Amino acid sequence: MALYSKFKDIFDQKDDADDHEVKKSKSNPCIGCLNLLLDSNDYEKICCEVEENGYDASSFTCALSLPVSLQIREKSMLLYLSHNFCKGQTNNYGFTQFVSLKDAWKWTYAPNIAERLNKKFDSGIDQDFFVEINVNYCDDEKECSCLLKMHPDIFVPRSKHPRKYGGEIYTRKAVDSVFQNTTYEQFQPFYPCPPEIPTNSAQYSQTTCYHNSIYVAGRYNKFSRVLSQTPWVIDGERRVESSVQELICTCLIRESKAQDAKFSASGREDVDVRTLGKGRPFAVELVNPHRVHLTPLELKALQDEINENSEGKIAVRDLQIVSKDELSELKDGEEGKGKRYAALCVALTHPAPGALESLPEKAKDLVLHQKTPIRVLHRRPLAERLRTIFDASAEALPSNSNGDERLYFKLKVRTQAGTYVKEFVHGDFGRTQPNLGSLLGVEVDILALDVEEVELDWPKEVHYG
Repeated sequence: MALYSKFKDIFDQKDDADDHEVKKSKSNPCIGCLNLLLDSNDYEKICCEVEENGYDASSFTCALSLPVSLQIREKSMLLYLSHNFCKGQTNNYGFTQFVSLKDAWKWTYAPNIAERLNKKFDSGIDQDFFVEINVNYCDDEKECSCLLKMHPDIFVPRSKHPRKYGGEIYTRKAVDSVFQNTTYEQFQPFYPCPPEIPTNSAQYSQTTCYHNSIYVAGRYNKFSRVLSQTPWVIDGERRVESSVQELICTCLIRESKAQDAKFSASGREDVDVRTLGKGRPFAVELVNPHRVHLTPLELKALQDEINENSEGKIAVRDLQIVSKDELSELKDGEEGKGKRYAALCVALTHPAPGALESLPEKAKDLVLHQKTPIRVLHRRPLAERLRTIFDASAEALPSNSNGDERLYFKLKVRTQAGTYVKEFVHGDFGRTQPNLGSLLGVEVDILALDVEEVELDWPKEVHYG
């Protein structure tokens, strides 16, 4: 009964200035939660804001962002209860912590929000869809000012140099840290224990939704010799009209209602190089997508749309959703897999008889020393790389002009990923050794290059229903 009486005195404080015989009862905000746990329908505002964002996720988790003053009020109540009701006790019982306000709020309102949104609430860390609810309290800064006197060594420097701390003087992390060892005697002179009855309640200010990225993979062919893989912009000026990335990502962003898209592929080809065969594996990270449940048939329709819109420049196949973990295979394949090329080459003079026929033997598992090509030195550091030619063969092409000393031939070559094939052909002024010219004994140049195969069995082939 004594404990009940003390609590009753705390929560039933009266305004001594009001001596009217008949008066209306004043409903003061709760000293602990600032009315966040009051039985009301305020969560309806949260639900409406989530619905307006249009996410189709089937489950969600909540993150409640609270004003720092609620931490101070919680500490005040803990110290008050411990100081007044646990003194002199010989057992280990004591008021060391409460159920956190965040947990209490989730237990109270999360089921109602889940039912209202027709989504499952999941408090697990693996959840992909987050609803962050920001709470404001108009007297927050005034109540937090006590920390400047309570812990001047921590908060005075933060107040004098706010830019150094990102403009935030009082953060939950900083307050949690100093409160670990703050005693009643240190706390009470600067902040009342228990907390004073507040004049204002805390208010829901903003609801922010975010969904983790989803990943779409596939393979693309590039049939154009004037199309870059990614947007080619120099000094704010576009060098080519479009890119493989834009042709693919535009449709995916629109359909998933994503905030952004990040494109990656197993290597890259030059603007003037085609990618044939089964194509080059690629993946697109869709950032903060609102639509995540894309069916195979919807992906097939997107694939068809991309191919139609590209007007023959590219073709996409095997479009599918993959997990983030699967992307490691794409990265590994960028450097660790072989690639097959076909090139149209020209020898400025005819090589010695049998030179083309002996190429397979000379080029078998041939290790190249390749310095960074001159054409990419402006964007890549100077280095020498070892790359391997696994096999190569050449086939002479018929000449249409009499007396032409040049020999046109078709080169087939299988290389280690990351090999500069153009430089292997013409030598790059001796920066790639050995090179095709040194193997044939004549000066050689390259006229056209195609990627015929990227030896990476990823992603899996898709047979749409």
